[in-house]
Amino acid sequence: MEYEVKRRIYWGDCDPAGIVYTPQFLDMSFQAMEHFWSDHVQVRWLSLQSELGVTAPLVHVDMNFSSPARSGDEISIWFSIEKLGRSSIHYRARGALGDQPLFVIRFISSMVDEKVFKAVPIPEKIRTRLEKLVVPADC
Repeated sequence: MEYEVKRRIYWGDCDPAGIVYTPQFLDMSFQAMEHFWSDHVQVRWLSLQSELGVTAPLVHVDMNFSSPARSGDEISIWFSIEKLGRSSIHYRARGALGDQPLFVIRFISSMVDEKVFKAVPIPEKIRTRLEKLVVPADC
């Protein structure tokens, strides 16, 4: 399932050329991920630590851009999970301004024990919810 988050572009998101500063798209994608977790997994991102003793840092990011966005634009970020590993979660965020594609960002996080910072299996309570939300990469 792809989850849509609308996001207005503000002046502070832009560089001196008047287009979105590249790292902002990654930050916006993370914001979309937090909405996705709250709305569809029913777990707040920071609750992973406080309730389950795990955290999920990024271990890989791949970003491709096809068009700029500017202050005042309202973009859609389509967020999804492409694959689940034993301890990894593969995400995709697609940005668009109407029908115009802006970017595709793929990132991978790994579940780790917060005390020893070693990879652990995705907790079953979470895995069961995530499995229902996976959209294969070729979709």
